[in-house]
Amino acid sequence: MQNRDGGDRRRSVRVCVRGRVVMHGDGYGCGEIRDVSMAAIRFRFADPTARFGIDDTVELNVRFDGAAGEWSGMSGRVARVDAPEIVVVFHDLPADFEDRIQGQLLAMLESEHVMHVLLVDPVSQRRSLVAASLRAAGRRVSEAATPLDAIDQLGESRAHLGTVAIADTIPPSIADELRAYLRSAHADLGLLRLIPRTD
Repeated sequence: MQNRDGGDRRRSVRVCVRGRVVMHGDGYGCGEIRDVSMAAIRFRFADPTARFGIDDTVELNVRFDGAAGEWSGMSGRVARVDAPEIVVVFHDLPADFEDRIQGQLLAMLESEHVMHVLLVDPVSQRRSLVAASLRAAGRRVSEAATPLDAIDQLGESRAHLGTVAIADTIPPSIADELRAYLRSAHADLGLLRLIPRTD
């Protein structure tokens, strides 16, 4: 596996969506989106023989499923190659692309018929951004910086709480313990993952 990190992108929320990518550079490839943020996109090549290297400059055409055939074009740099998966960091984005990603996050939560969401994320800037988007969509949102904060809030009141969204910036072992506790003590709650960009 090849990898090249970028610190500022750690603050971006990565949303799991379905869609297609066509990539051009020194080579050509197309594949299925695994997740996307305002900073980068991860996808899986349909053709496992496609070859790109770290720091290759590429042109992308991206389409989310259900986007009425609308494709967005952008450029980027290959940041990670773990064949057949690849991560591309964006150089620039169409003006409406950030709104479309936020729309995908909201659609994911709306599909769960959520009225009240508890966000668990230690990064306050990202937590506030996601919370603001959900409130703008008419959702009630509670915020917790740690799993202990989340458990305290659940103990105080669970009125109308439907889903707990847990960020992957929380150490995996601790996040797994929180999910196990929620499945045991609050089996009626839905669980979602907020996956921050780490590439």
